[in-house]
Amino acid sequence: MVDSTLRLAGVTVSPNSVTLRAPEGTPIPVMAAEPAAAAGRSAAPPEAAETVVVQDVVPAGTEVAAGQIVARFERRISPVRIDAYRAAVTEREAALRTVKADLDAASRARKEQLASAEAALDKARADMRAIPVLSAVDAERTRIEFDEAQARYQQLQAEAPLRGAAEEADLRAAELDLEAAKLELKRAEEGGGTTVVTAPASGVVILGSVANSGERRPIRPGDQIPAGQPFLRVTGSRATRIEAVVNEADLSRIQPGAKAAVRFDAYASLTLPATVETVGGISANAGVREAPVWLNLDSTDDRVVPDLSVSCDVQLAPAAASATVIPRGAVFREVPGKPFVFVRTADGWVRRTVEIARTNEIEAAISSGLKKGDVVALDRPFEMKR
Repeated sequence: MVDSTLRLAGVTVSPNSVTLRAPEGTPIPVMAAEPAAAAGRSAAPPEAAETVVVQDVVPAGTEVAAGQIVARFERRISPVRIDAYRAAVTEREAALRTVKADLDAASRARKEQLASAEAALDKARADMRAIPVLSAVDAERTRIEFDEAQARYQQLQAEAPLRGAAEEADLRAAELDLEAAKLELKRAEEGGGTTVVTAPASGVVILGSVANSGERRPIRPGDQIPAGQPFLRVTGSRATRIEAVVNEADLSRIQPGAKAAVRFDAYASLTLPATVETVGGISANAGVREAPVWLNLDSTDDRVVPDLSVSCDVQLAPAAASATVIPRGAVFREVPGKPFVFVRTADGWVRRTVEIARTNEIEAAISSGLKKGDVVALDRPFEMKR
């Protein structure tokens, strides 16, 4: 039959838990978009992995106060990352040279355009003096050519300061890119230094773990961990919540408000009641799609502290426990429409709509539409009575 309870694995947590992450360094600066586009430059180099070394960390189970130092890290820049910084400097130096060359060419072209427009205006002005001896048509053409030459010259004169300001801005942006890249390279070559991490709130320390020879152990001084990785939690001394996970296939079977019995791996004789508070969204974990489930303990015990492994037997809805259970393959669906089954009667197979309370990979619990003793078909019958 479809189970009336579902077992979930989880850990005890405090409602005031705060997770701390290993400090992260300054990322490789990204080039300014406009000068890069103007010079045809590539994007910033890919960022190499950065690690930090644990110099000191408080032992697990230590009670700390808000603001107390809980860990010290030495930031280590990998040779690959330093090479990336050097490449960024070289790239920005080349980009600055390209921007300067482009701006010089643009400035010369602008001056040539203005000189050409001025010469055209002088010629048109000279042609205007011949209007008295020209025909009416030629005189009008000469006036039009003068107006066009004058408008062209005035337009270029007005645009010159604006284009110059834009070019200066492009040049300054490229210079700032280079200065930032040189600064980051200097910091990387000098080393990352020491970073101190303090507790954001009072509580008990729960250490993270690292892989060592195929096994996981608590973090300790001398360990290298990736920058930004969670390494420690500061949590309240009493745990009143459970954080568990449910497989995607069983997600529909868990409902907020459901009661559960919580058993503790560390205390075989201890069982406490709990209530499902909420069910989170599905995420992928090592290829397995699952969702987090949070439960509140209805009562507690002095032995219940954070980070204890537990198992939770969550009660399913009564309808699922008392419903008629049939093989899941006996339930058929058509879109649109409700699920249905084929029931054998004295006159043949009859199609009957049903309501499904719960399902798993093998069975389905039918809350209405069937009664115990009904015979259902696993395949669509060739002949049936509707």
